[in-house]
Amino acid sequence: MILSYLKELQSEFLLEKTQIENRISDLKIQMKENQEFVRVLENETDSSYESFTPRELHPKNKEKLTDLKKMEDEINRLLLEEQEKYSDCISKLNELEPVLEEAAELKRMKEKKESTEKELEKDRVNGTLELMTVFQQIKLCSEIAEMDPHRCGVELRNIVKQMEQQAELFGSKCFT
Repeated sequence: MILSYLKELQSEFLLEKTQIENRISDLKIQMKENQEFVRVLENETDSSYESFTPRELHPKNKEKLTDLKKMEDEINRLLLEEQEKYSDCISKLNELEPVLEEAAELKRMKEKKESTEKELEKDRVNGTLELMTVFQQIKLCSEIAEMDPHRCGVELRNIVKQMEQQAELFGSKCFT
């Protein structure tokens, strides 16, 4: 549950990072276009020619040039804001990564513990069933001991073999 939340949070930050990168790219393109347009307008306006004429040349171009310079300042401000958002997003992603790795490791450990517990429970159930089977065989031997001692001996040897096999499975040689 926590791991899925952290992964969702990480994907949101990655999406935000991509969107910020796109906005920064768009702003840089807009800035270059704006600078190029300013350069063109400044080249059209010949300052030496303006000095010798009583008329005002290209008044619309001067207004446009002023507007473009204001726009350039605004683009610079927006670009700085977006770069700040980008660095914040990167730092959040960097902080989230180790937490996400730790949560994933904890989940793996929990799953491993649960599977081990299930295996132990299964072994416990199997051991109980085998013990019940051995108990029934011993009970049968006690019932047939008087009537058929030979068969009782065979059954007891089978029980001993089963117990030795179980002991080997559990790593104990106490029955040999």
